[in-house]
Amino acid sequence: VAQAERRLLGTGLFQQAPGYPVFYTRQHDLAPFLLENGIFIYSFAYPTPADAPNTRLVINALHEPTDIDHLADVIAKF
Repeated sequence: VAQAERRLLGTGLFQQAPGYPVFYTRQHDLAPFLLENGIFIYSFAYPTPADAPNTRLVINALHEPTDIDHLADVIAKF
């Protein structure tokens, strides 16, 4: 996860609590862009449908290093 943290945080798009594998972004147009590229991330209005989306990436133990590399490559195209 440490390498993923460096690659994702290095884009300038994300904020993160150190040691916690969740990456928050205010670039809400990232979610549809990633979805067009076959990557689904968490993004929905919260706490009500009228509020701005809460857009974040969550990395878990099921993600392989190649998954994270692919994610970083697609984000770099954003």
